[in-house]
Amino acid sequence: MKSLHVLLLAAGIAACSSTSEDGASPSSSAKTASEVERITTATCQAEANGDACDGQQRLGECQQSSGRCRASLIRSDAFDALDACYAKRDCKLEASTGACTCAKSDDACFEDVARVLAGTPARDRYERACIEKLSACGQAFSNDWCTTGDVPWRLYEDRVLDGLTGCFGSACDGVSTCLRGKIVELGGAACDKKE
Repeated sequence: MKSLHVLLLAAGIAACSSTSEDGASPSSSAKTASEVERITTATCQAEANGDACDGQQRLGECQQSSGRCRASLIRSDAFDALDACYAKRDCKLEASTGACTCAKSDDACFEDVARVLAGTPARDRYERACIEKLSACGQAFSNDWCTTGDVPWRLYEDRVLDGLTGCFGSACDGVSTCLRGKIVELGGAACDKKE
């Protein structure tokens, strides 16, 4: 589950409506290379701080794989709020234990950002299909795919949600494999790296 969490750690925010002035869904706006780099670095720093406040080696590994993967999946209108939330986590190294503790978890940032991110029809379709499949399948796949947990699906671009929604047509024992495979397919080469 930790590797899945690492792979999918990401978040999103801040559109006040579901369409922009030009009529495009905020979930469909193109990301610039500098935005992807910025959010990759921010999410990886948050992840590294979750392991060790000085987690520089972990940070570098993340920037080459899971962080880049996450940045490719989440909505660009989420980047500023996610970056701001990470900056306010107030992480400190505990001298007695050597552990890094943060006043706010990275997952809490995902939840906060998702609460204010404008919904989209793709997000609604995904949520309905996921909950229906989870009800039919029980524990055949993790409920994190449908709830607020290790998978920040509420922050994903519409194209990602549409691709993942198709997995709920699979047999119960194939849903998890399908979801992970779609993340790799939709997130690009960085999502295919093993951690």
